[in-house]
Amino acid sequence: MKNKKKGFTLVELIVVLAILAILAAMLVPALTGYIDKANEKKAIATARQYAIAAQSTVSDAYASNIKITAITITASGTTSTATCTGDTSTGTKFTTQFTNLAEIKGGDTATLNFGDDQKLDNNSSVTTGGVTVYYKDGVWAKS
Repeated sequence: MKNKKKGFTLVELIVVLAILAILAAMLVPALTGYIDKANEKKAIATARQYAIAAQSTVSDAYASNIKITAITITASGTTSTATCTGDTSTGTKFTTQFTNLAEIKGGDTATLNFGDDQKLDNNSSVTTGGVTVYYKDGVWAKS
C-alpha cells in the first residue's frame, strides 16, 4: 500500500500567507480612507447640530433685545461646557438654553461667532473626535 500524505507543505502555506498579506496591504489604506471620511461627516453633523442650537438661542436672545456675539464650548476632561458672551444681561439663561438644545458631547470644543446681523460668522469652528471643521459661506467643511 502506498502512503498517501495529507496536508499542506510549508511552501504552500507560505504562498497562501503571502497572498493574504498582499490583499491586506491593498485593503488597509482603502478602509482608512473610509474611516477618515466617516469621522469628517460625523464632525460636520455635530457642527450643524451646534449651529442650529446656537442660532435658535441667538434668535431668542435677540427677541429679548439681547445680543450674543459668541458661544464657546470648552472641553475639560470628558465633559464640555458652553458659554454665551455678548450683552452683559445674557446671564446663564441663554447658556442653559443652548446647552439643553445642543446636547453637547464630552470632549468637544467649538467657537460659534455671530455678526451684527445675529447670523453665524465665517470664523466659526467645531472640533469633535479629533476632527476640526470650519464654517465658511454657509457650509461646514474640514478646511
